[in-house]
Amino acid sequence: MSIGKADHRAWSRREFVYAGLVTAGAMGILPALAADDPVSNLDDLARVVRGRMLRDNSPGYDEARKVWNLAYDRRPLAMVRVANVDDVRRCVEFAAKHSVPIAIRGGGHSYAGYGVADRALQIDLGTLNTVSVDRVRKVASVGGGTRIRDLLGATLPAGLYTPMGACGSVGVAGLTLAGGDTSGRGLYGTASDNLIGAELVTADGEVRELGPRKNEDLYWAIRGGGGNFGVVTRLDFRLHPVVPLHSATFNFGWRDIAGALRAFGELVRDAPDEARAGFTLDPETGASISCGYRGAVRQQTLTSRSGRLHSSPCSHSFPHHDRIRKARCGRRHPWPLTARSSKNSAATSSTYFRARRQKAREWDRCCSGCRTALWHASR
Repeated sequence: MSIGKADHRAWSRREFVYAGLVTAGAMGILPALAADDPVSNLDDLARVVRGRMLRDNSPGYDEARKVWNLAYDRRPLAMVRVANVDDVRRCVEFAAKHSVPIAIRGGGHSYAGYGVADRALQIDLGTLNTVSVDRVRKVASVGGGTRIRDLLGATLPAGLYTPMGACGSVGVAGLTLAGGDTSGRGLYGTASDNLIGAELVTADGEVRELGPRKNEDLYWAIRGGGGNFGVVTRLDFRLHPVVPLHSATFNFGWRDIAGALRAFGELVRDAPDEARAGFTLDPETGASISCGYRGAVRQQTLTSRSGRLHSSPCSHSFPHHDRIRKARCGRRHPWPLTARSSKNSAATSSTYFRARRQKAREWDRCCSGCRTALWHASR
């Protein structure tokens, strides 16, 4: 049978979509698609996890979704404060089944706001914060939601520590997975250098042990690769004996920047691993050198060396790891990575830069001798 020209008719886009919907409804496809809506299936996830789930209409949702950097005002589909590793596994499986993005919150201190995302399932590891210390093996095992203050609070009484950042409220996992710069890295390395094992929930919902001889590829990847390989629910760290930190700051002002740079070069050229120094230019106070030394150094040695720098140092010795444990690094502030990250960036840009300068001064007071540690006094 031939079809005449009269039988041919161009379909509009609206007619084509309507015909497709009618066909899909007749075949039972639409009900199936509706049933796969992640919002309608959140009840199923809530029934199988032991931890608490918060949704858009839950009491406490708006406060719980806030992270340290308030520039990231995001609304997750749901937030699950997991109670154990099985909860993490079930959340990962749910997200994979329903094609829902995942945001992992450890300490919530990510400057880029990685712990929260719009329309994502947030896995909050905050309750996985236990710390166990093996004094004989010199190993500390921590949960994925542990903060630096929790870790140091458990290791310092044993006379041990592992290199960590300078703010006690920061999450251990986020810091370590990103590399983990520390003031003592010259002596003991970064936080990731001291990670000797971990437990990871991968995208297929499997719980895997990582280490030098266990899933070595993943063990290599997480030490600096960030949180892109799974959800880290436990971290094992090598511990070291606590040693004192002696620090000093030399203020040069604006009168001789070139001379200050030359002095800084001399200071660090032959510095041992125990030493570290930093050169800073401040728009208000000019040039300064902060330096320090880890180990048993006589106070008179530290003070006498300052003559080379032609400035009066403010020197002191203190248990800086205990100071880090207590430090919270201020309140949350809306500091976007770029001007576009803030809804009112045009109106707040000048305030933002003033806040950054103020933050630098607060950081110096909070973590003096730690952010730019270390000194050439052992020679």
